[in-house]
Amino acid sequence: MEENKNISTTVDKTERVVGFLALEFLALICFGFGGENGLTFLRVIGVCLALFLYPYAKNQFVKEGGVRKDLIALIPAGLTFLSFGFSRFWLSFYSASWFTGIIMCLLVSAGLAAACLLGYSVKGMKGLKRDYVFLAIGCGLALLVLISGLYSLVRYGVFYVKRFSKMVYYFDGVVFPVSKEAKILDGFLFREASLDFAKAPAVMLSCFGVGCLGCNPKKDKRFYAMLSFGILGFLDLILTPFKAGILLALFVYAYAGIMFGLRYLSNKGEKAEHRVKTGLRIAFFVLMAFVALGLIILVTDTFLGESASFLRKSSFIARKGSDNQYTYTRLGRLIETIEEIISATFFTTKAGVRSFNFVGFLFGSQATYIYNSSFAEFNFIYQNGMVGFSLLLVALFYGIYKAHHYFYESEDEDHLKFIVTGLMLAMFLYWSFLCDEAPLRHPQNMDEFFSNHQSLLLSFTRSNWALLGAFFFGYVYSPKKVAAKPVETKKEEEIHE
Repeated sequence: MEENKNISTTVDKTERVVGFLALEFLALICFGFGGENGLTFLRVIGVCLALFLYPYAKNQFVKEGGVRKDLIALIPAGLTFLSFGFSRFWLSFYSASWFTGIIMCLLVSAGLAAACLLGYSVKGMKGLKRDYVFLAIGCGLALLVLISGLYSLVRYGVFYVKRFSKMVYYFDGVVFPVSKEAKILDGFLFREASLDFAKAPAVMLSCFGVGCLGCNPKKDKRFYAMLSFGILGFLDLILTPFKAGILLALFVYAYAGIMFGLRYLSNKGEKAEHRVKTGLRIAFFVLMAFVALGLIILVTDTFLGESASFLRKSSFIARKGSDNQYTYTRLGRLIETIEEIISATFFTTKAGVRSFNFVGFLFGSQATYIYNSSFAEFNFIYQNGMVGFSLLLVALFYGIYKAHHYFYESEDEDHLKFIVTGLMLAMFLYWSFLCDEAPLRHPQNMDEFFSNHQSLLLSFTRSNWALLGAFFFGYVYSPKKVAAKPVETKKEEEIHE
């Protein structure tokens, strides 16, 4: 008995230590500790931590009734993590040292897999409260927003984006608009970066407030913790002000409110529940069809070329002037950028003749030029080709499916469900419309150890946000429960008799 008690005590201590390290890992990822070099170090820590987390993941998988067939559905996600690290673009990016390139690419893929395993494992750790997991994420984001936000206010002032909307300054003979930048904490240095890049943590933090929909303020003190996170995030966005981020966060709150209402309707009976599930299933497939149709239209228009393009001659994209020249609208400029990326990936032009690039179509382009659009998915096409992009789409839609499954069927408390789905939606929308992979303005001291950068390219695939997204993917994942076999049930009844 004493021996069993000692073993149990040892297991509990191990779980506490591993759980504490997992919380530290998440908090440091959200804080962006150590800049680019620090992130590489955190990937190594994450891989080492995954070795200790494997037993907890295995126990959780068995507990949820998982079988080997359920792991097949994770193959596209695993291949997506692999494509995040290895691609034609990134192998040529590290062409100066192939050994260093392979190690760095391997660390990126292994780090994402480790973060995904962490997300799934924390559900199987009895000694680690799930509230602490998201408290660590919130605290990491809050500390980063507080430090960078206060420094931006000191340097620029309150409402500087509005007040200095027409003000510019010169640095080495280059013009920089004040209203399009903010201060970020990069390692242990403050740098100037684009507003879209700098305010991502504030948007994510503001969406913590959706968890309040699952709490009663009179009975649950956690309500005020989530409210505080949300207020801090919104305060940073409003004092800037960053309109795009505010609108995106409000959309997440509206979506959470709709999900709250749908869940309320589904609890009114089996018929209502069936209608809600049917409606959500239809909406999911409509979204898939819409994305597929939009992609087909963009690719087809790119193949036709500028002279035969039908999109560029549409009135809502381009308007014909008095000189018979087309002027692009704001939407038209976005579509033009996307088509330029697709064209640079699928085609090569020599001596004015455009030819199809089969290797580029499949595996992406080489790192001879960097395209920086506000759509992370289309940047991914340029860097990984259609093979990687197809895997990414499969993983995204599978993640959306699992997130809805988690929201309606998970045993988590309601506030956690709202936080997880809200943050996942905010992350997806932000890097689908406000991505910036070359955000640094007139960077200096690039050789600082904790603020070192190999280039001005800060790709989403190699960011702390990709690690956080992998964590959420692992957290919402659950295998399909296996129904008990009739024969086994009959045998059990005979035994009881």
